[in-house]
Amino acid sequence: MDRESARGSAYAYNAMAKTHGWAAYCDHTLDFHWPAFEDLREIWNRARAGECPPRRAAMTARLLKDYLRCIAIYERFVDDKGVRRYRARLVGTGYAQVYGELTGKVVDEIVSGEKLLRFHLALDQTLKSSAPLRIIAAAEIPDKSFLSAEYFLAPLADDTGTPSMVLICAHFSGERPWVEYFADARARIAAREAAR
Repeated sequence: MDRESARGSAYAYNAMAKTHGWAAYCDHTLDFHWPAFEDLREIWNRARAGECPPRRAAMTARLLKDYLRCIAIYERFVDDKGVRRYRARLVGTGYAQVYGELTGKVVDEIVSGEKLLRFHLALDQTLKSSAPLRIIAAAEIPDKSFLSAEYFLAPLADDTGTPSMVLICAHFSGERPWVEYFADARARIAAREAAR
């Protein structure tokens, strides 16, 4: 697992976020606010079994049982016109409560514009990094704009060992306004990087 690659992926995401004014930030240090993400990262690491990233088949329902409600798995594919696209392969009930039932749907058929660019970039950079990433973002969903979200994103390989899927686990909170949540998260990340 290459943390330098993860750093580069985070910087690429954050540069685009700044350019486009997205209320989102990618953290390669994995300074998780929700403690359960630490456990999920350990599950991902154990499932690797010397491979990076782990194969999707290694991330069994039994391993993920405590997280199934709040996960989604997206698979990258190239359509018959040569266009890179993502399909939702699995969507947990908690994830679906916020984003809707997406299982089997192709992302660019339900999301467009800046939201599509932001979503594809997060998935692309996760696959490029070959390592987990953390993204924090304001929820930009009608009737749910009060939510802040923390996401654990981790690449997965298909049965041939080709990285082509991204596992996302989401934790939503409405306890604090996005501006406060973001400022606190950035301060924690800066302190963690300074301590290295």
